[in-house]
Amino acid sequence: MTSNYRAEEIFQLQFCQENPKFSPLDSIILLTFDDNYLDQSVNLMLSVAKYHPSGVSFVCTCPVLKESSIDILMGLPIGVQVKCYDFALDLEMGRWALSAVLRLFSPWLLSEDIHRVLYMDSDILCCGSLRELFDTNVPCIAMCNEISGNTGKYQQDVIRPILPSHIYCNSGVVLFNLDYLRQNHSFNEVFSELLRRNGVFHYLDQDLLNVYFRDNLLVLNAFHYNFQPHELKGTPFFKNALRNCRLIHFSVGKPWLYKSRLYLMRLYLKHSSYPPMIAKVKKTVAKRILYLPIATGRRMLSPIKQAILAARENR
Repeated sequence: MTSNYRAEEIFQLQFCQENPKFSPLDSIILLTFDDNYLDQSVNLMLSVAKYHPSGVSFVCTCPVLKESSIDILMGLPIGVQVKCYDFALDLEMGRWALSAVLRLFSPWLLSEDIHRVLYMDSDILCCGSLRELFDTNVPCIAMCNEISGNTGKYQQDVIRPILPSHIYCNSGVVLFNLDYLRQNHSFNEVFSELLRRNGVFHYLDQDLLNVYFRDNLLVLNAFHYNFQPHELKGTPFFKNALRNCRLIHFSVGKPWLYKSRLYLMRLYLKHSSYPPMIAKVKKTVAKRILYLPIATGRRMLSPIKQAILAARENR
């Protein structure tokens, strides 16, 4: 029997509140996160506000958040709306949390007086004006081409047979034309496709956006709007891309994890404005500096260890 899924039944709204500065008439940025990524998300929001002191509001669609997290969001000096959801289905999505797929269903979860949204991952920081991006004419959705080498083999084995002649895109930044999606697609068909592809796609929501909307996907310049420094460090493109980018995506090498690279931590700090996140990364920098001699020693000893093991095997 064919199911008829409804957004309000699958994603059950538990909480909705906005602060006085929020306006649906602003350019809307969509974030999806849980309590674990609150500090990163607030840091992103403040980095955007630095270049857009007015005319931009944020919608946060999240699993149920702690009251303290909501208080922080409502107290920000920028327009914020928070919508918290419970997921009605007991669906195994592997490493993907509910917050990871909420962006897929923004056309049916957000108010109909919001016509377009710019989605961003919480591990992004803004370093320039997004006005040109906000004003981009998007027929359906728009994403930046993927520049990460980590997805190469996966694309070749799984995605390329499905998309033989299409550019594969990263979903860290997505422009959604909500009006078009509401008029031409239903929640039921997109959610049914998610269920069908669950367990097949490794990058569940990113792959679904690429595959399902492949014929209506506008490709944006990744060097401007989804610059991934870890992927380009050491290439001729790095300095020029860093100079001209507007959004920096710390997709690999999270700056708040001590095994990340120091240049990523310093780059993140350069564009950070939220004191708790600045303190967290500075603490990580200190830990990383202490860890460097240990890591260097291990790298130096590794060839010796391998030589000893090889000698034992050859006895």
